[in-house]
Amino acid sequence: IDAFAAERLVTRPEPPSVRLTDQERICLNWTLSGKTSWEIAQIIDRSRPTIDFHLQKATRKLDASNKFHAAFKALRAGLL
Repeated sequence: IDAFAAERLVTRPEPPSVRLTDQERICLNWTLSGKTSWEIAQIIDRSRPTIDFHLQKATRKLDASNKFHAAFKALRAGLL
């Protein structure tokens, strides 16, 4: 994604109607940094299935199509 598109995503905040857990926010933040579930698991000392669980929960809460979509929606909504 280019800088112009990223800026447009960030500067259009939506009112937060979703509450994310701390673990969901941590996983989404690392996802925005380009980390895989396995890498996030290594960084925060959790198992990969645990990371996938948190990302799946966040993806459902945000009505997103995948973890990357969820991360951008959370960022745009001011949740991260």
